[in-house]
Amino acid sequence: MEKQFDFEHYKKQAVEDLLSGKKRIDGPDGVLAPLLKQFLEAALDAEVKSHVESSKGMSYEGISQELYQIYGIEASPAFISSLTDKVLPMMEQWRRRPLQGVEDMLIVSVDGLKGFEDAIRTIFPQAKVQGCIVQQIRHSFKFVTNKDMRPFAKDLKPVYTALDEAQARQKMDELEEKWGRKYPPVIKSWRDN
Repeated sequence: MEKQFDFEHYKKQAVEDLLSGKKRIDGPDGVLAPLLKQFLEAALDAEVKSHVESSKGMSYEGISQELYQIYGIEASPAFISSLTDKVLPMMEQWRRRPLQGVEDMLIVSVDGLKGFEDAIRTIFPQAKVQGCIVQQIRHSFKFVTNKDMRPFAKDLKPVYTALDEAQARQKMDELEEKWGRKYPPVIKSWRDN
């Protein structure tokens, strides 16, 4: 079992080392290095646990909230449950259909994992590869604070529901004008993709 990090002992020793001149505050041997190590390990552990938990599937309540946050659609958990009950048998039937093999792909939608596009183009060189809009939207919300989530979602929606590229670019410019200073990584991600 890994030894628990004793912050109080660490704090006392760090102050003594700084005052005596034994250690600097920065650098690999600085007094912040062990604290940063503990912080990063805890953050990575929490991130892994979060992904493991979310990979188990979403609750009906979670789906309801996600629909509202992303699309502004209100759907009760009971409605989602009844819809799921109707769709699951059709999905199972589709999963069991006989496969004849894929001969050609015209359009492929992929998430942001590196290497997908190259792998697809190797086998299907004529295929148009595009990013998955759902993944792009979800990625955007990782950077937006809870307070801004709904107004940002409302302003983002016209970008991905635009009728054509010109309208999408205009709505993107409007989004950047309003939110670009606060969330530059989100705007850059949409511009790049």
